[in-house]
Amino acid sequence: MIWNRLGNGEARVGTNTSRSRWTNPYLMVGVLACAHLLGLQSVLYAQVIVSDRNITSTEMFSSEEELFLGPNILIGNSGEAILVAPVVHIRGPLRILRGGSLYVSHVTNISTEQNPAHLSFGISVDQNYPNPFIASTEIGYRLSSEGHVEIAVYNILGQKVATLLSRSQVPGFHTVLWDGKLDSGDSASSGIYYYRVAFGEYIISKKMTLLR
Repeated sequence: MIWNRLGNGEARVGTNTSRSRWTNPYLMVGVLACAHLLGLQSVLYAQVIVSDRNITSTEMFSSEEELFLGPNILIGNSGEAILVAPVVHIRGPLRILRGGSLYVSHVTNISTEQNPAHLSFGISVDQNYPNPFIASTEIGYRLSSEGHVEIAVYNILGQKVATLLSRSQVPGFHTVLWDGKLDSGDSASSGIYYYRVAFGEYIISKKMTLLR
């Protein structure tokens, strides 16, 4: 099941896993292996309890049976929590700050002791790749709910020079490509640029370098 936040701030549990990056079992095996190699948090027990945590980096928590999240979980601006378990119990309070992310995979049931409307979900934005780049670069980002997304490129003077995306999108992982072209149709010159991702109340900007 996946947990989505509605446009009015309400969170819900749904059965459609097609929008989740983590529903493919073969992908999850690779993710768990990479997490182990990279030193990410990975726990494999019959029952796992995660409480009183301030998550500021990518951490993975997995259980063969049940996973209890909370109380007192804060996912910070750069934090990302990945939950892998048949059953996840949210025992709140749970806060996800702007830029933080919560993902679940292989979950058949999610229960919560707090009002889902009080759960805060946002957006996380990856660093563009490649960076620096010569011809084009890709920007990846994850949405925790459906909503309008605008992605634009700005020069070092703060002037918008290119609009890459402006439309509503569903939850999940998305990418957008910048080919180094300006809205005017001209090619951008070498230098430092900033891409800005706006999603509801969330605005995230990151720096990239174009080489010609």
